[in-house]
Amino acid sequence: MQAYSAKIPLAGIKLSNELFLIRLSSASSSVDTRSALCQILAENRINIQFLTGSAPGELSAVTGCVAAKYRARVKELLLAGVGFEAKPEFVSSVGLLSLFPHRASLKILGLSLLALGRSGVPIYAMASSLSVLSFITDYARLLEATKALKEYFDLPPEPITIPRSNNGTQQEMSS
Repeated sequence: MQAYSAKIPLAGIKLSNELFLIRLSSASSSVDTRSALCQILAENRINIQFLTGSAPGELSAVTGCVAAKYRARVKELLLAGVGFEAKPEFVSSVGLLSLFPHRASLKILGLSLLALGRSGVPIYAMASSLSVLSFITDYARLLEATKALKEYFDLPPEPITIPRSNNGTQQEMSS
C-alpha cells in the first residue's frame, strides 16, 4: 500500500498495559449503566483505565477497561448480577492506543479509522477530547495498529514500546 502523501505530525502516541474490556447495556433508559459500573468497581477498589458511554436515549450503555489482573474478579461481580437488568459483555486482552495530535481535526479521526480499518485491526471502543484520541483494540495487535498509523501520520522519533503482557513478553518498534 502506498504511503499517504502529506503525513500529519502527532505530538505523541501512548500504548497501555494489557487491559480487560467490560461493556454493560440495558434496554431501559432509566438505568444508569455508567453509575452502576463505577459503583461496583469503586466498592471493590478496582481502578478504571478507560470509560465511555452512550448518550441518554432508548439504550443505556457503558464501556470500560480495567487492568487485566482483575479479569476474573470483575466477571464474577458482574455475572453475579448488578442489581438491574443490564447485560455484561467482556473482551479479554485489549489495549489502549492513544494519539496526541498537534491540533484538533476531524481529518485525524478519519485517517485513524481508515488506517486501522484497512489493516483489519478491530476497534472495540473509542473516545476523543481536544488533546487525545483513544482506541481500544486487541492487545496483541497494538504494534500492528501503530504500523498501520505510520502510513498517514508522522509518529514521534522515539521507539514505541508495547508494555509487557501478563506472560512477560514485550515488543518494540522504531519509527
